Amino acid sequence: MALTALTEGIAHLPVACDVPVQVVGGCAVYVDGSTPPTDTTPEPGWVTAVGFHPTQVAGVTAGNIESLVARCVENGWVIGEVGLDYVKGSNWGHQRWVLGEFCRLATPLTPLVLHLRGASSDPMGQEPLLDCQQLLDQARTPLWVPLYLQPFTGGASKVDEWLDTGRVVFYGVSGLIQYFTWGQIQGVRRIPTDRLLIETDSSHLGVG
Repeated sequence: MALTALTEGIAHLPVACDVPVQVVGGCAVYVDGSTPPTDTTPEPGWVTAVGFHPTQVAGVTAGNIESLVARCVENGWVIGEVGLDYVKGSNWGHQRWVLGEFCRLATPLTPLVLHLRGASSDPMGQEPLLDCQQLLDQARTPLWVPLYLQPFTGGASKVDEWLDTGRVVFYGVSGLIQYFTWGQIQGVRRIPTDRLLIETDSSHLGVG
């Protein structure tokens, strides 16, 4: 497997190069509350995540959320992906309520895979990242609940903001990195190596 890495060119601009990567684990995500296949056993290092994609939460109720969280706890699944997507739609208030409920019910046994996507005028996702931080604080989500920001497109200041919260935060970087601005690339460089995750977001983006 190859990973697009960032190196320094003559003009101090990012240059893509292939670097061998050993895959040691991963996360298989099932959205819309669907149930993962029962005839498959995850390989060591792999986890299963089940959630409601933020653009598909119009009919999601408190009962749906509580049932999904209970299934995740019972089966050792991760919650996700859940979050905020301000690119399209008009149900943002309901998106925030759903995410707030997941934040309220999350425990260290149920890490959250967070889909936080800003509008086209907000490519770094500043607004959903800030809204999510507020919801976590309002719900008093324990600091030790692991959070996976998928995908992370923010700059260096956002990396610092999340680290300063004291929360256990992991940052996912996908093939979208080839379209990142300089500020976003600086954000990737600021991520601690033990908090950096590489993702395909397949089949939405395909395997890079």
